[in-house]
Amino acid sequence: MRTDARSQEYRVVWQADELRALLGGEWLNAPGEGWLARDIAITANKSDLQGERCLFVAIDEDTWHKGSGNTGIYSGWPDTHETLKTIYKRCCGAIVQRPVEGLPDTFPQLVVKNSYDVLRIMADEARRRMTGKIVAITGTVGKSTTKDMLAMVLGYEGSVIATRRNHNTRTGTSITLARCVVDPDFAVFEVALSALWMRNGGVGPRIKPHIGIVTEIGITQVGANVRDERDTARFKARVCNGLVPGGHAILNRDMNEFDFVASEVRNYGAQVLTYGFHPEADIRVIDHLADHQGSTVRLLIEGEDIAYRLEVPGKGMVSNSVAVLAAVKLLGLDVAAAARRLAEYRSIGKLESKPLPLRAGGQANMIDDNYNAAVPSMKAAFEVAAMHPVARGARRVAVLGRMVNLGERAAELHASLVEPIIAAGFDKVFMHGEEMAAVHERLPEPMNGGLFQDARHLADTVMDYLRDGDLVLVKGSVRASEFRSMPKLLQEAADRPASKPRLQALPAGTSAGMLVDLETGEVLRATNEACVFSPRHLSQLLLVALCAERMAQGDVAAADAAAVRPVSPKAAKGGPLVGVPAGSAMAVGDLIRAIAVWNARDAAVSLAAHLHGSAVAALDKLQAFASALGMEHTVLKNVSGRIQTGQSTTLADIARLVRHFWKHYPNRLHWFSASEAVFANQSFRNSSNLLADGRANFSFNSGGSPRWGFAISRIGGRDVLACAAGASGAFNLDYRLDGLLRAAQATFFPATDGSPSGGPVMLQAGSEGRTAQVNVLGDTYFGEWYSARRQRRGVEDGLTRYGYGHSFAGLGEMLAEGDFNIANFEAALSRRRAAELAGRKPFLLTGDPELSIAALRRAGIHAVALGNNHAVDAGLAGLAEMLASFDEAGIARFGAGRDADEAEAPLVLQAGGRTCKFFSAYWFRQYMEHDCRYYAMPARGGVACLAGGLLDAIRAEKRQADPATIVVLAHWGSDFTWTSDAQRKLARELVGAGADVIIGSGPHMLGEFERIDGKWVVYSIGNGVFNSDGEYRARGMPPYGFLARLGIDARGIEIGLYPILADNLRTFWQPRPVDPTEFQHVLTVLRERGVAISDAPFGKDAAQWGTDDAGRPRIVLPA
Repeated sequence: MRTDARSQEYRVVWQADELRALLGGEWLNAPGEGWLARDIAITANKSDLQGERCLFVAIDEDTWHKGSGNTGIYSGWPDTHETLKTIYKRCCGAIVQRPVEGLPDTFPQLVVKNSYDVLRIMADEARRRMTGKIVAITGTVGKSTTKDMLAMVLGYEGSVIATRRNHNTRTGTSITLARCVVDPDFAVFEVALSALWMRNGGVGPRIKPHIGIVTEIGITQVGANVRDERDTARFKARVCNGLVPGGHAILNRDMNEFDFVASEVRNYGAQVLTYGFHPEADIRVIDHLADHQGSTVRLLIEGEDIAYRLEVPGKGMVSNSVAVLAAVKLLGLDVAAAARRLAEYRSIGKLESKPLPLRAGGQANMIDDNYNAAVPSMKAAFEVAAMHPVARGARRVAVLGRMVNLGERAAELHASLVEPIIAAGFDKVFMHGEEMAAVHERLPEPMNGGLFQDARHLADTVMDYLRDGDLVLVKGSVRASEFRSMPKLLQEAADRPASKPRLQALPAGTSAGMLVDLETGEVLRATNEACVFSPRHLSQLLLVALCAERMAQGDVAAADAAAVRPVSPKAAKGGPLVGVPAGSAMAVGDLIRAIAVWNARDAAVSLAAHLHGSAVAALDKLQAFASALGMEHTVLKNVSGRIQTGQSTTLADIARLVRHFWKHYPNRLHWFSASEAVFANQSFRNSSNLLADGRANFSFNSGGSPRWGFAISRIGGRDVLACAAGASGAFNLDYRLDGLLRAAQATFFPATDGSPSGGPVMLQAGSEGRTAQVNVLGDTYFGEWYSARRQRRGVEDGLTRYGYGHSFAGLGEMLAEGDFNIANFEAALSRRRAAELAGRKPFLLTGDPELSIAALRRAGIHAVALGNNHAVDAGLAGLAEMLASFDEAGIARFGAGRDADEAEAPLVLQAGGRTCKFFSAYWFRQYMEHDCRYYAMPARGGVACLAGGLLDAIRAEKRQADPATIVVLAHWGSDFTWTSDAQRKLARELVGAGADVIIGSGPHMLGEFERIDGKWVVYSIGNGVFNSDGEYRARGMPPYGFLARLGIDARGIEIGLYPILADNLRTFWQPRPVDPTEFQHVLTVLRERGVAISDAPFGKDAAQWGTDDAGRPRIVLPA
C-alpha cells in the first residue's frame, strides 16, 4: 500500500458543488450539506450498483447511440431515465438530461445537456486527481481473467478499483476511470478492441496507464476496422498509447504477432517485459503439471524459481497468472506472496464444472464456459474438456455456439475449430447458429450431433442423448443469441419428458430441392425437403393465395383500390419496397404484381390491411391458412416477409402451398409470369431470369441470401413444380431450379436428355517422382477485334505486322520449361458474329479459329480456361464452334460448355504424384445473365459461373476418401482496378468449400495475393498475351501481369509468380519478363497495397522474392 500522504488539493469523493461546476448543470432538488458520491453507474445491474454512495447517470437512447457509436448487434439501449424510477432508492442521486418525474422531492437530480458526455468529463477529472498505479489489460482472450486475478492479489496490498463485468468499451473505461475519484492504490482496467480502434488513437491517452498488458492476439470480430490478426495486433498495442513516461508493456511471448506488437508498444515509449512458455520469455514457465482442476506451475523470474498452485484449469489460465505476477513484479510488490495467493482465485462462470441432472436419472458433468467465444478461447475450452476424466463408458460431449461478428472470415475461422474439436476427443458435437455450418459440414459423421437454429430444441436433443457420467462442454458467444441461455435450457430440459423427434435445420451452405408432378402429387425428386429454414417473404406468398381465395368468393377484385399503408422501420430496413407514398392508392392487382415481381414489403403490408383490416389480423389468418393446408412446420411472425427469429418452414410445406394454388386458382397463376413491372414511374425487374429466358412458365423467388423459390414448367404435357431453398443468390437459385426442371425432362423423355460429350478432361503433367511445373498464363487473346479497329485508324500493331507468332516470343522460353501450360483464353474463336449480343455487350471479342489455335499450339499451350466474360462473344453457336476447334486441335478446354455439366467439368491433371482438379469460372454479374444470358445452366450453354454449381462440386470432391487438390481459376474483378471486397468474400467462400489454390484473372493487371486459412489466393495475374492497347497510363496502374508457375509435388503446390511487362504500347504487343528495375517497381506497388513480401524465407505463410535458376526475378508463395 502507498505510504505517501494523499494530496490535499482534491477530496476523494464527488461533491455537489464541484459536479455542478465541472459538468455545467443545475441541481433539481439540490443535495443537502455533506452530500457526496463515491461511485457511478449507468445500468440497473446489481454488480454496477454495489458501490457505496452511488450516483446514477441516466442516458436516453439517442444520446447513448450518438455517444457510444454502438451499432449492429451492439446497439440497443433503453432510456434509463425510466430505469431510474425503479432503482433510485439504491442511489444517492442522479445525473439526468431531463428531470425525471415521480421521484421523491428529496432525491437530487443534476440536469445536464448531454449525460453521455459527462462520463468522459468525470473520467478525465478523476484521472487528473489519481495518484495510484494503473494497469490496463487487453487481448483477444484472457483479459477478463487476468484483470480479475490481478485485482484479487493487489487487494492484499492496498485499495483497488477494477473494471466491472464487461465495462471494457470506450464507455466502460470512462465509467471505471470516473470511479477512481476515490484515488485507489491500484486501478485495473480491462480494455476491449472496440475501445482502441477509434481514429483518435483509442482510450489509452485517457487512461494513461503505468503498465499495459497484451495477453493474446487473434480474431474476435471482422469488419471495416479489422480484417486479420495484424489489424488486431495494431489496435491492441494501442493500450500503451498514453503510457506514462517510464511505463512498461507486459507481452505474452507466445502470442501471434509478438514481434509486431513489441515494435508498436516501443513506439509508444514502453519498456517491454515478456512472459510465457517461450524459451526467450523474460518470465518463463519452466514446468507445469495440468489436471482437470488446475495446474501446478514453476516459473523463473530473474533467476528465482517460484512454484505455486492454480485452482483453475487450462494452459491459458497459467499464462494469465504469469502475466499477473509480471505486473506484481513491476509494481515492486512481493512476487512469491502473490504467487501463493493465486491459489485462492476461482473463475466464477468460466470453465465452471457443475452437475447436470438427467431425465432418466443420474447426472452429467457440465463445464459451463458460455461467456466468450473467439478461436483461442474455444480451443482452450476444448483442451480443458479433454483433460477432464470420464468414467468407463461415459462420453465427452460438446454443445457449441457460434462466434459472432467475424464478417467475411466467419466460415474460415469456424472451420479452423474442426481439427481442435477432433483432437479433444469428443464423442458427439451439437452446434447452434448458422455460422457453425462450417463446422457441421466438416465434422466426421459419427461425431456430428447436428446443427440447430432453435436453442430449446437443441437443449432437448442434447438431453435425450446424455447419459449418466457424461461430460458436456457448453461454449459459444452469448451476444445477440439465444445460446446465451443454453446452460439454463439444459437444466430445464431435464424436467421435461423426452422430446418428440423434430426436424433438422437446413445447414448453411447446403440446399434443399423438390420436384413434384402437380397433377398426381408424385414427388419425383427430393433432397433435404424436410429441413427447416427461415422463410423470408413466405408470408407474401400465403397472402397472395389468400387474396386468390377472396377473389374466388367474390369479396375482392383486382381493380379494387387499396390504401397504401406506412411500413414499420423494421420491415423497411434492408428490404425491397416499391416506394409508393403512404396514403395514396394502388389497385389490388398492382399490389400482387409488386409482391410477385419485387417481394415489395410495403405492398404486402398494404394488401394485408386491405384484406383483413390490419397486419395483426392478417397474420392470424395467414397462420390459420397455413395450418389448414397442412403446412405443419411453418411458423410466421409478420406479414411483410422480413426475417424474424422464430419463423420457420420446410420446402415440403412450400410445395404443398404451391400445389394448392395450382389446383384451386389456376386462373391466377399468371400473377407469377411477369419478370418486370412499373410502379410510380419506376421499373422493377425480378432478380430471377427463368421467366425472361423462357425456362419456366411461372416462378417466384424470395430474394435475399440464402433464398428459396419455385418454378412451374410444362414438360411433356404435364405441369411440373421445382422448388429449391438454401441458394446463395438469384443466379444460384435459378441454377438449382433449372437443374430440377432438366431432371424432370430426363424423367419423362430420357432419350432426349443426352448431355454433350466432354466431362472431366484427364491429362498427365510431367513424370512420376519429380516436381511438375504447370504454367498458368493470364488473359490471352491475339486481338483481331482490336487490330481491325486500329487498321481503320491506319495504325499497325504486332499482329498485323508480324503475325500470330509474334506476341508469344517474349514468353517462349518460360513456356518451353513447363510440363503443362494453361492459358485463360478470353475470346470467341468463330467467324460468326452474335447479333443477339450487339448493343448489349460493349466488347465482342472474336478471333480466327485456325490461325489462333495453330499459334497456341506452337506456343506450347496445352489447355485453355474459358470461364470468362468473352468466351461466348460469338453466341452459343460460336461457342460450340470454338469447343469443336479446340477438341480437333488436341488442346484441352474447360470452363465453358453446351450445358453446366460440360462447363463446370474440371481439367484433371496427374502431376507430381498427386491428382489436381482445375476449375475455371467467371463471377456473377447480373447484366451478363439478364441481358446476355452468358452463363451455363443445367439446360443451357455458356461459361461456368462461380455462383453456379462450383461450390457444390468442390465440397463433393473434398468429401471423397482421397480428394483431389483443387485449383480454381477465377475470372473476376473490374478492369484496371485492385481487388474488391466482393472478390475477397468470394475467395473466402471458395476456400471454405475446399479450394486449395485460387488464381485470379480479369482486371488485366497484377493484383494482390494473400493466404486464407493456409491457402494461397492470387487475386489477379493480369494479362498474358492480350493484344489490347491497355489502360495502364490512363488509369495510373502498374503495367504488369504475372506468369504463375505451379510447382506440384507430394508436399503441395508452390507458386512462383513471374512478373511480366504487359503494356503493349511499350513492348509492341510482345510481353516479356520484367528487368531488375521493373521488378523492384512490382515489389514496391504490391507492398504499398499491403502485401507482405520478404527478402528471404520467413515462414510457412510468408511470400518471398528472389531469382530462379535461370536468374529470372520471381515471387515465391511456399507450399
